[in-house]
Amino acid sequence: YGGMPLILRQKTPQDKSKYLHDLFDKIYLDDIMARHKLGHDKTVLDDLLDLMASSVGSPMKYYYSDVGLRNARLNFRQQEENHIMENILYNEFRVREFDIDVGVVEVTAKTDEGKNKRVQYEVDFVANRGSKRYYIQSAFAIPDEEKRKQEIRPFTKIQDSFKKIVVVREDIEPWHDENGILYVGIEQFLLDESAMDM
Repeated sequence: YGGMPLILRQKTPQDKSKYLHDLFDKIYLDDIMARHKLGHDKTVLDDLLDLMASSVGSPMKYYYSDVGLRNARLNFRQQEENHIMENILYNEFRVREFDIDVGVVEVTAKTDEGKNKRVQYEVDFVANRGSKRYYIQSAFAIPDEEKRKQEIRPFTKIQDSFKKIVVVREDIEPWHDENGILYVGIEQFLLDESAMDM
């Protein structure tokens, strides 16, 4: 249900849902419509908001400042925990005053026919603040070694010494692999800013 302060006063899931819908419709949408003189037809704005809410975590890289409002916008029907986790991480970086980019690492690889082709790997977040830089992958779960290798593949192609971090949903003891990549649980990552520098 996100982090809107008055959500804590709502007793039932239905009350929370109604509060978030009302907040979105009556405060945000009505205010935007009035401020920008968009008239009374908000169909296009509704469609745009639905598209953006559905795109959280996809290569379009739109995030909501409050995941409760995002979930309410979609009537709580698209609960992809991995995308919601990525949205939460994005919001945390903004609170910590990082500049955030999506990283794309391009490498040349051989096809089965022996031809060269360009391959792109995505890094979920490149977080910069002053002289500090962190590469972060949001990995909801790493159930096996194959998934772990998939998540860190972009990191292994980056040729600098900035910190590389994989954030997982589980509450784990932070550890470093043979490449120096830090693995940390999201709870510790969110509650302890120094976890990024372990």
